[in-house]
Amino acid sequence: MSTTVPIFSWGPALRKQELTFRTQVQQVVSVAGDADRKDINYTKLEFGLRYFLWKKIRFKLDLKPVIDYIQNGQTGAIAELEGRIRFARIWEVWVMLGQKAWGEGIPSTYEKRVEIGVVIDF
Repeated sequence: MSTTVPIFSWGPALRKQELTFRTQVQQVVSVAGDADRKDINYTKLEFGLRYFLWKKIRFKLDLKPVIDYIQNGQTGAIAELEGRIRFARIWEVWVMLGQKAWGEGIPSTYEKRVEIGVVIDF
């Protein structure tokens, strides 16, 4: 489940700037499978800010804490910063940097991450 709430927006249509706050809750549970594999049961939360500038530049900053019930409620989290630039009508380039904020051995967390991509939007 997720929701997005506008914080503020200003400017004419072509120069519009907007800041939003986004939250998401995700529950992950293993329900069947191989007895040799570990059970999975955790809740992942996401809290993020999104900044849109002129419909061409976007930034997002996310904090994603995780509560692992298999490990007696231990927690971990990652923080991610992403920037996107649309440089033509259908072309967009993005870079995402992520790093663990806290926690060891928690599902869906990682130490460090860098992603670079190109998107073609039809």
